[in-house]
Amino acid sequence: MGALFILTPENNLFRGAYNVENYPLETKEEILAFLKECAALDENYSANGWVLREMCGQAFLFRFFGRNGTHTYCVAMLDLNRAIAAQTADIHADSSDAFAFFCASVNEEKSLPLSNRSQFEETGIVLHAQEDDYWISGDTQKYLIVQKPMNGLGISIGYATPYFGLLSGMDSVQITLLLLCCVLIGLIPVFFVLLQKSLFDPMQEMIRTIEKLGDGELYVKMDAPFSIREFERVRIAFNHMVERIRQLKITSYEKELEAKHAKLQYLQLQIRPHFYLNCLKSLYALAEAKQYRSIQNTILALSGYLRFVFRDNMKRIPLSQELRSIRDYMQLQMLCNANPPCCKMDIDADLEDFLIPPLSLVTFVENSVQHGTTLEHALVIRIRVSLISGKGRDYVSLLISNNGPAFPDFILKEAADPEPQIYRSQHVGINNIRYRLQLLYGETAALSLYNSAGFPCAELFLPRNDSNIKEEDST
Repeated sequence: MGALFILTPENNLFRGAYNVENYPLETKEEILAFLKECAALDENYSANGWVLREMCGQAFLFRFFGRNGTHTYCVAMLDLNRAIAAQTADIHADSSDAFAFFCASVNEEKSLPLSNRSQFEETGIVLHAQEDDYWISGDTQKYLIVQKPMNGLGISIGYATPYFGLLSGMDSVQITLLLLCCVLIGLIPVFFVLLQKSLFDPMQEMIRTIEKLGDGELYVKMDAPFSIREFERVRIAFNHMVERIRQLKITSYEKELEAKHAKLQYLQLQIRPHFYLNCLKSLYALAEAKQYRSIQNTILALSGYLRFVFRDNMKRIPLSQELRSIRDYMQLQMLCNANPPCCKMDIDADLEDFLIPPLSLVTFVENSVQHGTTLEHALVIRIRVSLISGKGRDYVSLLISNNGPAFPDFILKEAADPEPQIYRSQHVGINNIRYRLQLLYGETAALSLYNSAGFPCAELFLPRNDSNIKEEDST
């Protein structure tokens, strides 16, 4: 309490007792003038609560007690400059710089100090509006300011203490925990990189390798060793599995080749018996006629022909060798047949090195001689080999025709069967040729039997690419 006053305006009585003796006279006169002004207005100041006034640069709070009409008031005066004493703290050595203060809002953003103004000028602290509970301000030395509005007074009480940073209010245990948390946060990227290198990267490598294996790359494997023992065991087991699959694949492929080779050998042997029988009958007839010179020529031609026939049927041969064999066969027919056939060839010169399966043309020439020879006219066999250009692939056409009887309908129907029957006693040559083409070329080759102008025609269509225009076997 700075002072206590008794006011009786009707009697012009103003009496006061100051609790502080060193108020300047100017301050006392200004206080008295304010009290007389209030008494002259004759308002009910008791209902207004505390009133804030500034006298000679100092802030005071006044409170009127009494009722309107009693003409007597008791006024209490509170000196804000003396209302709060500086408090001490044990945190810092400079804690004596802390101080408490009163402030009042000037507008929505700024407040002015009502006490300790000299300290605000020295420190450069800027006060905020009452809505702000705490903030940091100051020039060279920063201060943490906290404030709380005082209800009913229109002012705020605040406290300013030197601010030395976040760690200033922590003990050693708290600082240690904070540093430990910072270290752990800083190690998160390091842990992620290590996790990426030791876990994620090996998993991605395993996934990529398995996908390649699924796409048919049998020579793929995991080369780089893994740091994690379990992943390393998986890597070793996977590489062993891939190697095992590759070996099994090779073994299966070799067995498939052996089975295909055996089938081709069977097919090649199956189409030969009727020709051999014809040759033996011709030799027997020449022996009866005592044509020994013809027998010798026939045996030489037959031996060359047999050498061609009993070759490795897994290797394709140049077209020129197949045509040479046909010429040998026709020579045998000249020696063994009283009404020998003739063979006319129309061959594209660029296709003489084109590779074809052995006996592809010889078989149809033999069939022409066997089924097309009649007593009415001499048999004429025509062979034409030409190139057919397509959009996606080029094909070579091998056409064999003769002037003998046309194919019966059941032969054409049988030739149109998509599944060739190799184990049968009739029409062995045609079915075996179809089956050999299927084994060697799959769906890319075809055999067509048809009649043209009443004469039989057999036409083979073989794909032309780099692999079948180079000689595989020259023996």
